Amino acid sequence: MPPSTGQARGVNYTVAQRIQALALVEYGVAVKIAAAAAGVEPRCVYRLMKKARQRGFDPAISIILKEVYVEDAPRSGRPKTVTPEKEEEVLIVGKKVSEKRYFLLTNY
Repeated sequence: MPPSTGQARGVNYTVAQRIQALALVEYGVAVKIAAAAAGVEPRCVYRLMKKARQRGFDPAISIILKEVYVEDAPRSGRPKTVTPEKEEEVLIVGKKVSEKRYFLLTNY
């Protein structure tokens, strides 16, 4: 199997790179050329085109590319279970302990 010449799997491209690639393709530039100009893989451009259309981009209506069309989706994972009140309480206690330690260390 020949060595891969592309980016490593899971590389996150910037929003600017994504919009640039998508804009070039929409203006008629070939996908391979647009991908090279934006510094992304050609398969990424195809995924971007599909994702942008699913999120409401329709070049027949408006050619304006919004960030929402190409930004990362929210990550999955366990949501926070600590309430803002509890978080504030922990910070206050931590600050008190820190002040007490500082006092003890400076008065010996």
